Amino acid sequence: MAEGAGEPSASGQIPAGLGISAEKLMGQSKSSAEEFVDFKDLSEPQEGTNKLFLVCFNCKCKVMCPGYGTLVEKERFLPSMTEKYKIGEEPKGDDLKKFWLVKDMFHFENVGFSKTVNGTEQFLICADCEIGPIGWYDIQNKTEIYVAAERVRYATK
Repeated sequence: MAEGAGEPSASGQIPAGLGISAEKLMGQSKSSAEEFVDFKDLSEPQEGTNKLFLVCFNCKCKVMCPGYGTLVEKERFLPSMTEKYKIGEEPKGDDLKKFWLVKDMFHFENVGFSKTVNGTEQFLICADCEIGPIGWYDIQNKTEIYVAAERVRYATK
């Protein structure tokens, strides 16, 4: 493809004449909210589907739009988001109880999936900064993906 026909140039710059800026492309996944709220600080109970954007704690990336997750109670241990551990070591982490159940992996804005762990599950991470795990997915059940309610922040936009 010729330079300027939709492909970046060799310098990595977006060719002129496409009507889109690099700033616009880079900012599409970020929340423009001024304030973020932690799950424990939400003023109204989150019953039914999520009413707010789920946003990465670290980089403010939008993880999921309102209306796609259903709050469920399910006990689950997830490894720490900040501490690394060696293979063969017991990971440090948290026993969590509140999760957003998402029925389709295409309902996420920006989420990544780890390599398969324990033969049947994958961890969810922020696709932009790769922090996680923020949830998990059992590859044998394609309609149940869980995002830990306490491992994301909340925003109105």
